[in-house]
Amino acid sequence: MVDDTKSGPGLLQRLMWGIFVPILLAFLIIGGMLFVSVNLGTVQFMSIRDLGVTSLNELGAATLKESTASLNKLGEKIIQEKAQDVAKQIAIYMKAYPGKSVKSLSSDPFFKEIAVQKVGETGYTAVHDNRAINYFHVNPQIVGTDLHGLAAKLPDFWKILDTGLQGPASGYYDWKDADGKVRPKYMFTTPIEGTNLTVAATTYIDEFSKPAKA
Repeated sequence: MVDDTKSGPGLLQRLMWGIFVPILLAFLIIGGMLFVSVNLGTVQFMSIRDLGVTSLNELGAATLKESTASLNKLGEKIIQEKAQDVAKQIAIYMKAYPGKSVKSLSSDPFFKEIAVQKVGETGYTAVHDNRAINYFHVNPQIVGTDLHGLAAKLPDFWKILDTGLQGPASGYYDWKDADGKVRPKYMFTTPIEGTNLTVAATTYIDEFSKPAKA
């Protein structure tokens, strides 16, 4: 009787080799792609991990930019609404006291509280006439001055203000802090109905985008 038993690996062994060896090779290849970057002369192959970090950094930067832009737009709207609200309050007050001139209003403490209001953390409203003469400002040294004098020093500021002498205007300009740091401000101006006066509301725009940067 001839022995038909053949030497060599059995069925179970062949199955194990056929299944687990490809899986092991796949893990090795994927692992290499995840954690190994290869530089062949001028051609560099980045690992999936490196690509993932790069993508996350780009996504984070794009998200921050979009969030900052959205919050700045919200800040612009808040500043605009503040200027419009103050203009309405002044119009109502002046209709209630039609005999009062701007000069007499300058010595009216209640009217001053209406004309100069806080905007954001450090911003404020101010009032000037259609000749760009300021009458109400948070800085007493500016009260009574001709704002034309700022045209050369602050051209972007003056461009907004000058446009606002004919109607609503808005825009950005750079302003230097007391510590010398230059930061962008946003300003919105709107005329006061029935008068030759204009309200300007302004503040640092980065006050509104701080949450995104944080």
